[in-house]
Amino acid sequence: GLLGEGDSRKYSSDNNFLNINTSDITAKNIAGFSDINFNLPSNAANGSTVLTLTEGKTDLSGVHVAVNAHGDSALEKDSRFNLFVNRNGFNGVGNGEMQSSADVDEEDGSIKKLGDMTYTGTMAKGASFDYDLELALSGDGNSFEAIVGERHVSEERVMPPVQNFNLDPIRLPIEEEVFRDVEETTDTSGATSTNVVLEHHGYEVFGNVGGGHMKTKTGNGSYIKSNMVSYDFGFARNFKRDSSVLTFAPVFEYGHGSFDTHLSSGVDGSGNQTYLAGGVVVRSINHSGFYYESGVRAGQNKTKYSSKTFELNGQPAHVSYNVDAPVVTGHLRLGNQWRLGKNHLLDVYGFYIYTRQGSSNTDLNLGDHYKFDSSNCGRFRTGYRLTSRLSSISRLYTGLAFQYDNNSNSSATCDGIKTVSVG
Repeated sequence: GLLGEGDSRKYSSDNNFLNINTSDITAKNIAGFSDINFNLPSNAANGSTVLTLTEGKTDLSGVHVAVNAHGDSALEKDSRFNLFVNRNGFNGVGNGEMQSSADVDEEDGSIKKLGDMTYTGTMAKGASFDYDLELALSGDGNSFEAIVGERHVSEERVMPPVQNFNLDPIRLPIEEEVFRDVEETTDTSGATSTNVVLEHHGYEVFGNVGGGHMKTKTGNGSYIKSNMVSYDFGFARNFKRDSSVLTFAPVFEYGHGSFDTHLSSGVDGSGNQTYLAGGVVVRSINHSGFYYESGVRAGQNKTKYSSKTFELNGQPAHVSYNVDAPVVTGHLRLGNQWRLGKNHLLDVYGFYIYTRQGSSNTDLNLGDHYKFDSSNCGRFRTGYRLTSRLSSISRLYTGLAFQYDNNSNSSATCDGIKTVSVG
């Protein structure tokens, strides 16, 4: 452990880890550790010193050293900084001359040797980049130095906030406007005639609830499994015309869902999304049953993501972020409805809906600054829907449809480098 003045205890170094999560600290000495892990904070920079030791030589024989840095630290290629400074020198890392390193693990070439100690020859910076790393003893033997080399983009690690909500056009109560009640009347001569009466309402409040489970394959073995539920409601205003009914409806929508993700790099994650939007839908329905509709919605998609399966130089790491992204959706719908008996209505339709999720920025908990690019989704569906009127206030819906989705890639950049592309 960390040794204080007069401390002569003996330590076992088997599986005894020292994690250093700050810099510019001072101790008398250290001993008895099998692994020393440096998790450098954001203020670590070129020329800085992490740990200064003041009493006796420091023995690093049999110790393994690993170095990681916060994502927003100033450490870059060619940075040099001191992991240890001890004016009394070090044992186990050479005779005071600059040491060269060599691979000591044929299966993992990143493990290198310096004297009687080993170290990991890469430095992870945040969750996005790895740098080549060399450790060396200074010429005077009093400083244990780290030299940062070339930067490499890590394997894909962070799942972008892809669209998990299956946004469909909000369904207005259109069946109410085109259901026809057949009334038979008798005139003064005793003859009967049939009159078609169009149900019509001036104002109407409506709402819908939907939910489901979806698995989205995002390429290269990556996927998202999501569960979601959405609620929408609005206020429909109907304007009766000679041969049609025009419906104008402000609409509001709220959705919430949870998801689990898997990246081809082996990283698993989970999170949740919340979607809130408002807009307007306009529809015109002819008395013959033909209708057309268009609408637009705009809102915000909030995503929380977390993964506990990261490893940075063999050390477990928790990665998370929160991000808000604007969402705009527009759709066009065409269809025709036929009356099948008094209480059944067949609707044959087709619609196209386009959704754009805007770009967004966030900082990971490890310090990486990410920009998530915008993504687009186009969806075409055609099918039929049979509505059966059970009573004046209840309906039974059945139907079948074919749907085609055209999704764009969802990608992310960090420090100007594309680190993830999913789609």
